[in-house]
Amino acid sequence: MSTLAVHLAISLFVIAACYPLFKNKDWKYVAIIPIIALFGLGPDLDCFIGLHRVTFHNIFAVLIVSIPLIICLILKIFKKKNIGKKKALFGLILGLFVLHILLDMSCGGVSLLYPASNDNYKFDCFLGLSQKEINSTSEHNHKLSTNFKYNKPGDEGMKNFVITPRKSIPRIYLIANATELLFLITSILVCIIRFYPKKN
Repeated sequence: MSTLAVHLAISLFVIAACYPLFKNKDWKYVAIIPIIALFGLGPDLDCFIGLHRVTFHNIFAVLIVSIPLIICLILKIFKKKNIGKKKALFGLILGLFVLHILLDMSCGGVSLLYPASNDNYKFDCFLGLSQKEINSTSEHNHKLSTNFKYNKPGDEGMKNFVITPRKSIPRIYLIANATELLFLITSILVCIIRFYPKKN
């Protein structure tokens, strides 16, 4: 399950990895890091407006979020304006928004083409050890296996509330377990260490 803690933690790790965008920039750019991180949670606004994993978990929402980036690119091409910092920030925001949707596609699926279609799109991946034979008497009879599958629209999963719209809002965990809590704490610490002003 992709909880809000996982989405936020991954957003913070991505922002920390993009440190060169903020390096030697004035503090107004560093101060908006928490706001940028919230865009990693942006698609989940459909818990409160519309239908969860439907209203903002689709390519049309991505197109709307990408409008500022498109405007920046148009200004750069036709007006020859220097919009390097803004373009990078809008690109980071768009990337976090898209990453959220991709994570949710791997955990139950999303209505990627809504409102044109209510179909649920998801993908699943497995890499690990599995039993060679179900009826094997040996407990150590394992093999390394991989599995990548794309579930066609309408397959079972969390699509109950995705492709059958209804007013009830599904339960959304903020933090589902201790592993997620540690993951979130680690991401916060990484960001603090990365952006903490160094003494000259």
